[in-house]
Amino acid sequence: QGRRHNSFCHLQGRRHNSFCHLQGRRHNSFYHLQGRRHNSFYHLQGRRHNSFYHLQGGRHNSFCHLQGRHLPSELEKKPTTTKRRLTL
Repeated sequence: QGRRHNSFCHLQGRRHNSFCHLQGRRHNSFYHLQGRRHNSFYHLQGRRHNSFYHLQGGRHNSFCHLQGRHLPSELEKKPTTTKRRLTL
């Protein structure tokens, strides 16, 4: 296992072939597509501004879109002061 680098855990570090790692490295994971290729099922809805998900996304409250860029309204409204303090 050590030499072949064939263990599931090691794959993440060596082959960059784990599901989680794909998001960062290959930019080819389902979630990352939303940000990069703008071609994922969820993002298509976001582009058209006509989907149930994007309605929430416009309010910065959709789970899927949150992963891409927007922050949840709760996090945006409440900890604004906290965030500013932390930034300062």
